[in-house]
Amino acid sequence: MKKVACIILILLPITIFSQNKWELTHNIDGQHPNNIEIIDSNYVNIFFSTGSNFKYIYNSMNQGKTWKLIYATNLYIDDANMKCIDSNNIFLGFKGSFMYYIKNDFKIIDTLNIDLLKSYEDFSMYDTEIGVITNAYIVPDTFFVLVTKDRWKTYRKFHKQDDSTRLSYYYPHFKNDSIVTCIVGNSRGRRGGYFCEFNINTFEYQLTWMGTRIGSDDMFKVNDKIIFTCGKSDLLSGGSGNDGIAKSTDGGKTWRRVLDFRSDRSKFNKQYFPPFGLQSIAFKDSLTGLAVGQFGKIVYTYDGGESWIYENKLHDSLGQPNTMKVRYAGSVPIIATYHGQIYRMIEDNLAPKLEDTLTISGRVWEGNKGQPGIPLELGFRITMTDSNGYYKFTRVAKGKHTVKAKNKYHDGDLVEYYYKPFDYTPIQYDLDLTSDTSGIDFNAIDLRTFYSVSGEIVTSGGDGLKDIPLTIGDSTTISTADGRFVFPKIEQKRTYEMIPYSKEYKFTPWAYSINIDKDIDTFRFVAIPITSVEESVLPYNTLLITPIPANDYIAINFSKLNNELEDKNVEIYDAMGVLIESLPLINHSTFGRNYFIDISSFSSGVYFVKVGGIVEKFVKIK
Repeated sequence: MKKVACIILILLPITIFSQNKWELTHNIDGQHPNNIEIIDSNYVNIFFSTGSNFKYIYNSMNQGKTWKLIYATNLYIDDANMKCIDSNNIFLGFKGSFMYYIKNDFKIIDTLNIDLLKSYEDFSMYDTEIGVITNAYIVPDTFFVLVTKDRWKTYRKFHKQDDSTRLSYYYPHFKNDSIVTCIVGNSRGRRGGYFCEFNINTFEYQLTWMGTRIGSDDMFKVNDKIIFTCGKSDLLSGGSGNDGIAKSTDGGKTWRRVLDFRSDRSKFNKQYFPPFGLQSIAFKDSLTGLAVGQFGKIVYTYDGGESWIYENKLHDSLGQPNTMKVRYAGSVPIIATYHGQIYRMIEDNLAPKLEDTLTISGRVWEGNKGQPGIPLELGFRITMTDSNGYYKFTRVAKGKHTVKAKNKYHDGDLVEYYYKPFDYTPIQYDLDLTSDTSGIDFNAIDLRTFYSVSGEIVTSGGDGLKDIPLTIGDSTTISTADGRFVFPKIEQKRTYEMIPYSKEYKFTPWAYSINIDKDIDTFRFVAIPITSVEESVLPYNTLLITPIPANDYIAINFSKLNNELEDKNVEIYDAMGVLIESLPLINHSTFGRNYFIDISSFSSGVYFVKVGGIVEKFVKIK
């Protein structure tokens, strides 16, 4: 009885104060949220885990005011997810070869073993029979979509992979019993993010381009027309990047970025905001929503995502958690944090009042044309210019306001990451607003510098290899008869991958990660025929990673690196470009220039190891 009393004390609501008021209604340390499932406006399930051991489902039937434990398992399994068909039918998917189907009294009704499957990224169920699995790992280095219509007794599999395409699939949602929508990445050819509609009957699919240098950590469908994704864009050092939100108003056919902004402390009068992008997004209706990010970041919209307001005081009791999830229970937003806390909003003080009806509008000019994708600041509120450079703040209160055009890149106090591609004039407009105001225009002053990037592509025997295409971001080139290539104009202080492509060859390294501040002519790719099994002739500036695929550890051999390593870090990124580990490169020679890293806690999938400018990949399996 004493233990029960203690738990009750922990769960007593605690009110936290900020611009908006939140209430802490659950706090069990060490439980990490996998996802939040809203059954209806009052019925909410949150799926928590504690690393690889215990998994819990907590339920609220009063919009998050109180919570009770309705299911627990102590199976030693990694990375689980939950899909609730309704309050009586729940699927638990563990990223191995099976699922659980749970019904009514929360006893396991069916254990669904999926033949050949080693691991997978995510899954979705339309009902108790029809479902999909994304990024299924069956064959090494290949991403499958699996489709069932009989609760995984049987399934069909699909993948798309050739010299220019290798698709990976995230956040599947059923549009109806035939169509699944998801976010798709392509690791070959044109790299970046796509929105996909996939027909599970015919395996036909349609991809819509969302943009380069943008990662998606969540997708939320307001209705059949309005869809949002959130994540980070323009990845910078240490896994940081701009806060990124993309919006579609035509069911995913076209997309635009409604937030693309690095929220460092210099942007908001030295107010600290973590520079690590956003992780989860949700909407109450077509106008009102919020997104959350790492270390307590929260942004709100009250105009359908056209502008976003930053919470300017992080909540003390949030403790800056590594990750957060958010969904609405009816009109009440609920946040679950990495530290096992659940919050519900009890007072929204940022929403415009009925008398806030004024509009501020203008344009950002670059020469004689509008400059797209530029953030405009109004207090702690950010909007973006459209494709023609126009912007607009709506539902603004009467009174004094300051409007500024901002660089979306980091241009703050940390000199090593300093980059300011444009200045804007005037610096700002100070307004005493009494009516709608237009013509608040800014002129962009170009501060960018461009450099040349060049090198060679050779065979293992050292001969130049011609007609090999390469990309850096949106720039392309092709190698000449002697294997030489050149990108004459690459923007400084932007992080890119330089990648060669071929049906006939694989390349070592497969890519270089570059961020330049001078002309560079030292890049070298060695091409090895894809049909060759000879791996003994390897180039310099190469990381040798074993075993492939890996399970508990990887060993990185540096014997083919000819540069100094003492001041470098070993960085590991996931398939979406998120930094997972950053470890100092010390004592590597102790093990014969092998460097061992424990990856036993990693989820299954493709990862990338980066040392300096050298990048190689490996595959983690269970």
